Amino acid sequence: MVRLFRVGAISILLLAVLLSLQAPPAFARAVLLNGLEKTLDSVPSDSLVPVVITFFDPPDTRQLRLDVEGMSLPQRRVYVTDFLKKQLDESAGDAIRWIENESKKGRAEHFYPLWIAHSCMCRLRADRIPVIAEHPQVKSILLDPPIRIEDCIDEAPETESGPVTLELSWGLNYIGAPEIWDQGYMGRGVVVGIVSTGVDIDHPDLADHVWTNEDEIPENGVDDDANGYVDDVYGWNFYDDNNNISDAHGHGTKCAGLICGDGTDGDTTGVAPDVTLMVVRNWASGWSSEATRAAAVQYLVDNGAQVISASISYEHNFDNFDIIHRDSMVNTLISGVIMVNSQGNNGAGDEPLNINAPARCPPPWIHPEQTLVGGTSAMLGIGAFSSDGLVASFSGRGPTEWYEDFYPENYRDYPYQDGARMSGFINPICAPSW
Repeated sequence: MVRLFRVGAISILLLAVLLSLQAPPAFARAVLLNGLEKTLDSVPSDSLVPVVITFFDPPDTRQLRLDVEGMSLPQRRVYVTDFLKKQLDESAGDAIRWIENESKKGRAEHFYPLWIAHSCMCRLRADRIPVIAEHPQVKSILLDPPIRIEDCIDEAPETESGPVTLELSWGLNYIGAPEIWDQGYMGRGVVVGIVSTGVDIDHPDLADHVWTNEDEIPENGVDDDANGYVDDVYGWNFYDDNNNISDAHGHGTKCAGLICGDGTDGDTTGVAPDVTLMVVRNWASGWSSEATRAAAVQYLVDNGAQVISASISYEHNFDNFDIIHRDSMVNTLISGVIMVNSQGNNGAGDEPLNINAPARCPPPWIHPEQTLVGGTSAMLGIGAFSSDGLVASFSGRGPTEWYEDFYPENYRDYPYQDGARMSGFINPICAPSW
């Protein structure tokens, strides 16, 4: 009996070992988010579906902040971007190479690794999405639907804006721009990136201020600097996946003029008329998407922009794209770059949702009156005010919050209590949030 027991035990042990060697590793299937499952049920199997794929094992941003303390801004940018690229490759390289292989087979397109948010974006064939969802490195897959341009652009309603020249004149004086110019600060040596509908880089007020990628030979069809973008001499178009950064609407050129118009075609109109402007576009034929914004910000950080400006925002309930935006803004700040973004035109009320994404991300500096102190990011949310110093009626003003159950634990740091002015967080920047 004893001998039979031993043989049986050994047999069971050997069987267990063999099964463990043959069985695939156990892992949970990636979560499909933002209406992706419903979309997959309704589209043909060979349709290309725009998605963002997130991965496990994100970077330890708290440690990364400590690592860059004491570095100069150029050193920080290089160190952080190299670290984030390496982290994405180490934790998601196999899945990324799978998507690249799908692209070669014509089953995916418009693929961009998003190391700024530990994810990637692409348009992937519908019947291949369930396949990559089973990959052990993949955490979630979000639908990245097209968004109408009218639903994103933040401009003052015509009834409240008045003549452009008058608005610019009082606005520049209100913020004290002429006094700063008199001290010699007009932006020389600073690179400002703009995310918008594109820019008319031949406009007389802007032509002398457009950033040029000196490592790229124009229109030779070659990615000369091996940065992943062919002929990105003046920037990149992330919606059309090409180097066409011309203005598809007019909004981007208007915003560029506010930043650095130098008055060649009239009076000085820009806040910093000597800056260099780096242009990225995430619009095409009246459409944009949230993932293309993250890709645009990543390009600007990687290519040396020191400040990033965008007057576009996305109005929706708290969702998983908030996490993509906050990840990108946290890593942007650690890189030493600041992002300025409009808060939306939702007006007062409907708190804490009257600040749109991505401007609802926390600021880089905690307001002195802020009682809740959580995490920070690169985001400077901008509201609008009128010449009498009052907040414009259409302007989003907050407070907003970060406290959804599906957020990572470290992002549940600004709970909101209805009616409590200091709940959530308030934004600390020049155009009032209140």
